[in-house]
Amino acid sequence: MGPRSDVAALAHFLRIDEDERAALAAGRVTLEAALPHAVDLLYDDMRRHAPALGKFVDEPHLQRARAGQLNHWRWLVAGEFGATHAERAKRIGEAHARIGLDHGFYIGGYALVLAELVRALLRNAAIAADMRARTVTALLKCAMLDISIVLSAYLDAADAESTARARFFAGLGDDLRTPLNVIIGYAELILEDLPPQLSTTDDLNHVIRSGERLRRLINGLLEVARVQTDAAAGFDVIDPAVVVGAAVEIVREEAASRRVNIKVFGVVPPVFTDSEKLGRCLHILLRNAARFTVDGDVEVRMSHTRGLGEDVVTFDVRDTGIGLSSAQLARLFGDGAMTEMRDRGGPGFGLMVARTLAKQLNGELSARSELGKGSVFTLQIHCPLQERG
Repeated sequence: MGPRSDVAALAHFLRIDEDERAALAAGRVTLEAALPHAVDLLYDDMRRHAPALGKFVDEPHLQRARAGQLNHWRWLVAGEFGATHAERAKRIGEAHARIGLDHGFYIGGYALVLAELVRALLRNAAIAADMRARTVTALLKCAMLDISIVLSAYLDAADAESTARARFFAGLGDDLRTPLNVIIGYAELILEDLPPQLSTTDDLNHVIRSGERLRRLINGLLEVARVQTDAAAGFDVIDPAVVVGAAVEIVREEAASRRVNIKVFGVVPPVFTDSEKLGRCLHILLRNAARFTVDGDVEVRMSHTRGLGEDVVTFDVRDTGIGLSSAQLARLFGDGAMTEMRDRGGPGFGLMVARTLAKQLNGELSARSELGKGSVFTLQIHCPLQERG
């Protein structure tokens, strides 16, 4: 579906017809007179807001953006919603995605400009009260249509950029991993033929250890890229207990080497979700729980509630390990997630992958912990109801 048909469908849904355009025409002189001041107010606010102002190279750049915004609003208040307007709105959305402008600022900008335009209409007693009301209604509908076009283009461009970036890193990871494997392999071969007392063996061991760590980091990078590029979920009716059992078996040997017992509690009915993504997410949580626990227990507790049109399934992964302080926990779910995991001895990618998977499962990941007493990581997913035979 192209821009013209998109706009036509949205305009039809919003009932923007000839009557609405006539209402806009009745207030057009007032609206166009108020537009420069309304747009100036928006850009004055942007100058005072550092995150928004930082997206502009200099004052001439900001002035060009202001002129483009003013011109766009003039088309909007004229009710001109053909392919030309659609292409213009699409370019605005793509430009904002390209410079990284938070779409919340753009929505806020609509609100500021609309507020000033509505005030101008309501103050104009020369227009009959009922016509002013109709003009305001038509203006709001047109703004909603415009926002829809711009944000759709913004999100499409942002998604495309994110996917391209993930694919680039995936390819880069493969390019790095191949020569790295060769380096590690040759170092190991040379080490086998050297007498252990030579000082060179220490250097070779250092090369191997560093290479192995770099390989783990590259594998983590590849996993993040793979998850981000594979957002589509393969939903089916699955038995959560089977998925949990499979994830437990994968980590059982590592847990046993640390004298950690894994126990599973709870009964959950079959639900409609992606078993592969769920299994990968649970595997990461179980692996982390076992990794930071010695001579202790890891428990998985499953529970289920039935909501409005959905099953809500909760998985609590509890350990009796080293735990986290409140500061560490805040970092773990903030911008310092990878740094925090590396400080604790892991490569730092696992939790990032788990959170991405949780979102793709229409869920969320949270945690609570106490230093020295263990942690509980909670995965809650929302599954649409399905008819079951």
